[in-house]
Order: sequence, then C-alpha cells, then structure tokens
Amino acid sequence: MIDKDEDQIKAQLSKIIDSLSKLFPDPSRSSADLWKFAKVHDRRGYQLIRFAMAAASDYRTVVKAIRELQRRAQSANNAPLLETLTPLLYRCGSLVFNRSHIPAIMTLSRTDENGLANAAQEMLKEISNQNPEVLEAQVQEMCKDLEAQAPKANSAGDDSNEDILKACAGFAKKLPAKLPKDRKFFQALTGYALYSSSPRSAKHAVSIIMATADKKEMYAKDLVQKCVKKWTYGSDHFLTRLAALSQLNLLAPREADEESDAIISIAINKILLTNRSPEAGSDYLWSDTTDEETLAKEWALKIIVNRLRAKDGADDEADFRAHAEPVYDTLNKLVAGEGELSKKKDTPATQKSRLRLLAAKSIVKLCASSILCDSLLTPLDFNSVALVAQDPLLEVRRGFVNHLKTKLVQRSHLSHRWYIVPCLLGFEPSRGFKESTLTWLRSRAAYFSQRAQASGKRTEQNMVMEMIFSRLLSLLAYHPDYPSDDLDESTKLTDLSDFSQYILFYLSAVANEQNMSLIFHIAQRVKQFRDGITRSDEISTRLHTLSDLAQAVIRRFADIYSQQHKFGGAAGGTNILQTYPGKMGVPSTLFASMPNHREAQDVADKNFLPDEMDDLLDRIVRASMKSKGSSAAQTSTKKRKQESIGANDHSSSTKKARKEKSARPHRKSSSSVGVSSKATRRKRKGEDDWSSDGDVGDDVPASARRRSSRGTVKHDVSYADKDSDEEDEEMQQWGQAAEDDDDVDKEEADEEMEDDDQADDQEEDKPEADGISEKENTPPPTKRGGKASKAKNSQAKKPVTTTLPSRRSSRRG
Repeated sequence: MIDKDEDQIKAQLSKIIDSLSKLFPDPSRSSADLWKFAKVHDRRGYQLIRFAMAAASDYRTVVKAIRELQRRAQSANNAPLLETLTPLLYRCGSLVFNRSHIPAIMTLSRTDENGLANAAQEMLKEISNQNPEVLEAQVQEMCKDLEAQAPKANSAGDDSNEDILKACAGFAKKLPAKLPKDRKFFQALTGYALYSSSPRSAKHAVSIIMATADKKEMYAKDLVQKCVKKWTYGSDHFLTRLAALSQLNLLAPREADEESDAIISIAINKILLTNRSPEAGSDYLWSDTTDEETLAKEWALKIIVNRLRAKDGADDEADFRAHAEPVYDTLNKLVAGEGELSKKKDTPATQKSRLRLLAAKSIVKLCASSILCDSLLTPLDFNSVALVAQDPLLEVRRGFVNHLKTKLVQRSHLSHRWYIVPCLLGFEPSRGFKESTLTWLRSRAAYFSQRAQASGKRTEQNMVMEMIFSRLLSLLAYHPDYPSDDLDESTKLTDLSDFSQYILFYLSAVANEQNMSLIFHIAQRVKQFRDGITRSDEISTRLHTLSDLAQAVIRRFADIYSQQHKFGGAAGGTNILQTYPGKMGVPSTLFASMPNHREAQDVADKNFLPDEMDDLLDRIVRASMKSKGSSAAQTSTKKRKQESIGANDHSSSTKKARKEKSARPHRKSSSSVGVSSKATRRKRKGEDDWSSDGDVGDDVPASARRRSSRGTVKHDVSYADKDSDEEDEEMQQWGQAAEDDDDVDKEEADEEMEDDDQADDQEEDKPEADGISEKENTPPPTKRGGKASKAKNSQAKKPVTTTLPSRRSSRRG
C-alpha cells in the first residue's frame, strides 16, 4: 500500500526484490514473480509469510502456513509464482531451527542416542548464533536447570550441561535482556566457572555473566582473583580455571590486567615451557584423545592470544606492537617447528600436532580480529603458516583449512592473501577434502564475479581470485619442495613439473573464458619484477621460472578449455587468451622493481624452462583436464564389452550374414515409414533370419538382438569380418531351421519378392521423391573401403529389413 512517498517506497521495494532475485537461477523471472506478488497485495498471504518466518511459531504452524499460501496462489491462478515463492519460503521459514525441535535436540546432545550428539551440539550452536529467538521459549527452563545442577566447591556438576551453557551463551550475545537477572542465577554461573568438571562449561558460564550481568566488573574481578589464587598444576579444577582465565582475558581485559604477571607466569612458565612427560626425539603424531597436559597447554595458548585480541591497537599502536611481538614469536615458532617449543626438543609427539594446529588457527583468528594484527604477520611468516595446509597429518590439514574457510566467509579483517592457502591442495591425497575445497574455491570465485557484474566495475575488490595469482607464484617460489641447483637435470625437471599441479588446481577453480586473459597477464607481470621479500637472486630466478611455467600451463589450459567448451564452433580452436586491455600491478610487499632496463630486457628475452618441459607439460595438462565423465564412460564400456563377450556365445556366427547382406543392394520403398510388419517377416530361401527381433530363436542371446539407434549413424564402422568353417556350419543350421519354419508361406513369399524386384527395376530410372539419387543407391562394397564410400553408403535409405548393428558399434564410435 502506497499512501505517500511513492518514489521512495518503490525504490526500497526494488532494492529488496533485486537482492532476493539474485539468489535464484533466473533473476529476471524471479524479479517479475515478486513484483507480481507485491501488486496482488494479498493481505492473508502476507500474514501467512509472517507465520512461516516467526521464531515463535511451532513446526505445525509453519507447515500449515506454507501449505495455505500455496493453495491460495493456485486458486487465484497464480501458480507460476510458486516457483519463486516456495523456495523463498523454505529458506526463510522456521522449518529446521524451530522451537518444537529444541527439546529433542537437547536430549540427543545429552544422551548421544544413535550417535547424534555431535550433530545436535552443532545445531544448538547454529541456533544460538543464527536464530537465538527460537530458544526464547525454552531459555527460562534451561536457566532453571542450570541453577538446579550448578556445581559447588566440593562437588562437580553434570557434564551434559555444557551444551545448555553453550546455547545460552549464544542466546546471551543476541538477546541478553531475555535471561534472568537474579543473584541466584549468577551464583550458579560462578560455580560453573570455578568448579565445573568441563573447562568449556566454565568458558560459556563466563560469557553469559559478562553479557547479562549489570555488575559484570565485580563478577569479573572476583573470578580472576579466585582463578589465580593458589593455582598449581594438577590441583582440583585447574583446567577449569585456565578456561575461565582465557575467557576473562578476552571479555574483561582491565580486570585481568590487574593480575597480568600471575597470569603470564602460569601460562608461559608453568605450562607452555614445561614438559612434564618429556619424549626426546619424538615423532609427529595425532591422537583423538588428549591428556591433561595437552589440554593445559592449549588453554594456556588461548590465554596469551585472547590477551592480545582484547587490546585495541587504534589507541596506541606502538604499545600494541610491543605486546604483539612475543605472542607472534611464540605462535610462529610453534608453526615452523611443528609444535615444538622447548629448547630440549622433548615435547611429546601427540602434543606437537595439536599445538601446531592451534597455533595456526590462533594466527588466523588474530589476523581476522583487526587490520593491524594482519599486517603484523610478515610475508615470510605467512608462507610458513600457509604450509600448514600441507601438514603430514590429515587432521591438522583439514582443521586448519576448514577454520580458514570459515573465517574468510565471515565478515573479518583477513586480507585477500589468505585465499591462496587453499590453492596448495593440488597434491592433497584425501580426495573428499580436495574436492570440497575445490568446490569452495569455485563458489568464492563465482561470488566475486557476481559482485563485479552487479557493480559493473572490474576493481581489485571484485577481482580477488584473479589478483591472488601473483601471490601464489611468490609463495611457490619459497616452497621447500622447489628443486635446488645441485640436483641432476632429470630430477630437477620432474620436481619443477610438479609445480604445474598447483597452477592447474588454481586454474580449475578460478579460470574461465572471461578472466583467462587477466590471469595470463598477471603471470607475465611477475616476470617483470624481482623478489621483494628477501631480495635474493635465487628467489628472483625461481619467480621468473615459475612465471614461464605458469604461462606455458595457461596456454595449454586455454587451448583444451576452448575445445571442451566448443568456443568458435564444434571444432574449437578459438584463442581465448586475448591481450588484456588494462594494467594490473603486483603487491609491493612481495615484488621489487628491476634495477635497470638491461636486466629487465634480458629476463624478458630468456626462457627459463628447459626444452624438455614442453612434452612433459602437454601430458600433465591433458591428464589433469581429462573429463571424468569420459573416463567413467570408458570404464563402463569396458565392463559392458566383457559382459557381452561372456554372454554372447553365438555373436561371431552372425558376421558372415552381415557381410552377405551388406553386399546385396537394398530395396527401395516409396514410403518414408517403411514396409509393413508382414513384409518384414518374409524372406527368400537361404536368407538369414535376422530381419527383426521377433524372428530370432530363443537360443540367441538378447544382447545380439538388441537394436542400437546410435549405431546406425556411425559412418566409419564396418562389421564385415573374416569367415570360418564353424560359422558356415552354424549359418547352414540356422538357415535350415528357418526354412522348416516358413514352408507354409514360402511360395507366397517368393511371388511377392519377385513382384517387388520388378517394381524396383522399373523405378531405377526415376528420381526419388525424397531426393535420393541413383548414385546413392549403388550397392555398398563388401570390403572396408575409404571414408568417402562409407559416407555415401551411410546416406542410403535403408528399409526395416536391414541388418542391425550390435552394441559394439557404440564402442567403436
């Protein structure tokens, strides 16, 4: 309804409809449907949509509202609108995150019935983060349960309350006013923070207190003092107090700073730098279970990271850098040393893997918290962190990359350089992990492409996935697997060709016909600069070599890509690597200019790739871009061929009959439909009995009788094979059997066939009605002729009695 400000209301509605239409495959049609629904102005329809979206609606109300809206649209002859409205309702309706489901989800998270505890906990987390209003009906009851089961100094609480605390913590961040404010409730939360048997319960309890308490400073100061007082390793609830301290350092930094010396002493000296179960020369292993010492080190690492996250670098950048340097040094040492922090090198094997993973995640979390934190991570340290994506342990690789993908999708301060880390999965042995990451990269490339189309401008903010290619080449130049100069030529050539897999993995995720020229241009630009990180001549040579390698791979990739997508016609061959019209720079933190024009010219004229690399790259690129569908089809074809050979014992005996029929001229038919079924069953004496499937004996396999419409159009296939004595004997037996079956109408068949032959002779000199010339009706050769003769024979019009090819025609084709 438009009462006033018509232009403003229409502009606002247009913006909403445009944003919703972009979520559909056909935005223009979706936009038209939404405009039509708005103009219909169905008040009851609006109310039904409100019922479906309301967090307070139970599941039955949501389903009934959606069904009624669909019926109203159909009764009003607006059924086409449902193609847009129905998926939109399924997306915005409270179908999964519904108040009716909360009790069952909470029960599953406690009892782990059918192994669904992890899924239930994840759902509670998503509900509390994305749609906390759904918990509003149960939150009061949840808080009463927490009060009743709160732990005390001499008794631990129930560990199952961790999920309830986690859900309440997420709810408190969004709707803190809906939680109780009485003193008894906060006393219960204080008990969880100090005496719970689960450290995570303490963390969530502190979060609730700091989000809802009116006197949160008082509670925070009291908790910090009690956590630090008389803390010793192995004492009662020492892990719980470490978890509470980590969250207090994040949410109450001023109160925590009052005990900063004691907190740092506990986290660094008493935990991180001390190995209570040393293992000299230990390996690098993963364990699904964690001991108390490993958990203590993880919480200690979170304490020092949260202290830095809580500081605001905008107030005093120099002071922030002074606090950040020791934290970054510790984290970078854990990452580069594969989880080893002790000078004695005696950290247990299972601790090192978990500490390295947590250190890498902490660096990502710090860089996501502020722009200053991201800038404090130097390019060399970034290269070291990026290699965690190639950790020897799958659990470490997967945990780090998945955490990074989550942060990149969220609104954070992570720079675009982090997008090159998932591109290092070119040699990932876990197929599922590799494919999921490739799909994620493609989705992000599509997202930035859509954003560029919406804005109508090709800026660096909209061409993120293309711009990171120069950063990827810089990272590969510092890769530890890059072949050194002391290797022999063959090994060096093989190792260098392996780097093409990283480039191909990136291209398969990002490259298309629109941005291929830009990526190629960026690869060329890298060769115009030197290394700007260490300014080393060796690294500069690596960069130039990788630039030539990338250009060679992109050329081959573009050629095969254009053939696969048939640019320029079915034959392909269109060059999609046109000269990029614009100018594109490279990051100044990674690249430096050439010292003089002479060196730049020498580098530009020189090809840094060995001559033997061309053939090797051809094989690598073709193997990488080989269609999975074709390989699967080949496997299926081989399987069918083996089955056909095993089941079709009499298939070879039909070859002679096919050869004889191909040498016999075809009968013409004036009708385009073909002869009648009665005529197709009649034959001359001595002819084979393969004119139709119905006349074949039961002893002939079905695979030999199966018609193949695909096989009839193959012009370059011949089915004439050499004869054998056994085949002749079998053919005579089949011919004799056919004669015995058709003795009743043999004479009638002969008379009709003679009449047909006379009619054919009379029509020899007349042009065909459908344009088939006399030359096209000449008998086909009995031998395997050239392509021209086959093409002519394939154009001849064949009656239904023509011998049908077997399934091998599709395989040969």
